[in-house]
Amino acid sequence: MVAHINPDNPEKEQTVQEHLEGTAQVAKHLGLPLGMGYLAYIAGLYHDLGKWRQEFESYIRTSVSKKAGKVQGGVNHSSAGAIYIYQRYYKGSSLEKLTAQLICEAILSHHGVNDCMSVQGEDCFRKRVENLENLDYEEVVQNLKSSTISFTETDECFKKAVEEVSNFQKEISANDLSGLFTNGLIARMLLSILIDADRLDTAVFCGDR
Repeated sequence: MVAHINPDNPEKEQTVQEHLEGTAQVAKHLGLPLGMGYLAYIAGLYHDLGKWRQEFESYIRTSVSKKAGKVQGGVNHSSAGAIYIYQRYYKGSSLEKLTAQLICEAILSHHGVNDCMSVQGEDCFRKRVENLENLDYEEVVQNLKSSTISFTETDECFKKAVEEVSNFQKEISANDLSGLFTNGLIARMLLSILIDADRLDTAVFCGDR
């Protein structure tokens, strides 16, 4: 299925898997020097998982203007990846749950900041990751399972991502800074990396017109 169509050359298409894997590799490259390469890799690999469905395929094919190169309207494609990570990894130790939540937050926020909690005290995070409405989630997951993306490899990457979060916590603790500061720092760095990687992979695809 299609993730992007080149507006100046509609015959040139980028598949969802190509975009996910391309973004993941760029994110890992950007994240490794900062000690968060595996966190960034998983976020990149699942950030646009929600595009892997027929509704998005129909939307992008019918809504891309060949003249202006713009997409009108929108289809929610940032929730499915976060939901998948939440369901697969939000379990076990508190460190594992934190790692999963950091990845989920980056995915949920890469098209606009998604606060964990509203000013009224509402849990916005769980509201997003526990809501499957209008996401065609079963279709998305089935397409993922039918792909060549390795779940074993992703599981190993997640274990390394947990280690990265642990290392950050140890480093910050050694400098007498709070855990909450650490979590906020990781979240913002990870989101920044994901946005850069997403845009760079898309720009490279669209660049050779």
